[in-house]
Amino acid sequence: LGAGASASLAAPSFNSAKFSRAQSITNQYFPLTPGTTFFFEGTFDGKSSNSHFYVSHQTRVILGIPCVVVRDSVWVEGAIEETTADWFAQDDDMNVWYMGEYSTVYPSLSHEGSFQAGVLGAQAGIIMEGDPQVGDIYRQEYFVGHAEDSAKILSLTESICVPYGCYTGNVLLTNEQTPIDPGITEAKHYAVGIGNIKSTDITGSTDESHLVAITHD
Repeated sequence: LGAGASASLAAPSFNSAKFSRAQSITNQYFPLTPGTTFFFEGTFDGKSSNSHFYVSHQTRVILGIPCVVVRDSVWVEGAIEETTADWFAQDDDMNVWYMGEYSTVYPSLSHEGSFQAGVLGAQAGIIMEGDPQVGDIYRQEYFVGHAEDSAKILSLTESICVPYGCYTGNVLLTNEQTPIDPGITEAKHYAVGIGNIKSTDITGSTDESHLVAITHD
């Protein structure tokens, strides 16, 4: 996965008729159960950070599909850095689609990077495949010049420990890049039945985050 890859990748095949249970997101590497909050700690721009990833009970209809609303908040050294509403839906092949986001960066109140599939040419992407295979490369989001992340699956058999727990032999590893920030490559680890447990910048910076806790309403 090289710089500019998302621009050259074909758009994922999107069929709105194949979302019969769109809000039931049960992908083994990206399950989203409403009422669940994932807590992460790490660094952002070299400073201590923490974030909350809350799977809300709310929905938002995009391209006729009811999407799960996830609210993601990031604090850096105790001060709010960014809040985001993310919109996800799962198709009948277990692919989890990223239908857009609305983010606010503080203190500038910039919404740069926000997009909604079907608006101003923005397209939905796949955040996690239903049947991931090593070597797969896919768009995660696509709004030219604003949101162009792509991922490549490197392994399905990683072992890793984070503060929340240890996982052996079945962790999915991706590398993610965007031509908007060509110097940054991020590695992400996903545990079966949990989702993302670790994110690490492996080029461009040393920022990272680790899963430390999960709670339920």
